[in-house]
Amino acid sequence: MDVLWNFNKEGPKKLAEAKEVYEVAKWFIEEKGFKPADDYVVKKYKKLVDLFGKPYKFTITLKLTVKDPNVVPSWKELKSELCNFFYERGLLAELREDGKGLFSFFNKPLP
Repeated sequence: MDVLWNFNKEGPKKLAEAKEVYEVAKWFIEEKGFKPADDYVVKKYKKLVDLFGKPYKFTITLKLTVKDPNVVPSWKELKSELCNFFYERGLLAELREDGKGLFSFFNKPLP
């Protein structure tokens, strides 16, 4: 729900105001063809769609293995490319890092 409270200092006074934020974002993205700037914007827009758009949702899990570390993009680049890949196919993706394990902060997702 944080997407509703971060668009101005006071937040929406009514759910109808929050729906207006969704409608404006949807108009820019779907009608005018604007593309979200990065995966952060996609994530926030996805939350609005989840709240107001009645989407069909599903979860997929990818297990990646580094075959050639010389051509592997940075984690930030990979997330951006994957978000764009799904977005161009009509899907909004939220990519999360696996935070399991006591010392998981020592593990980098990519070299």
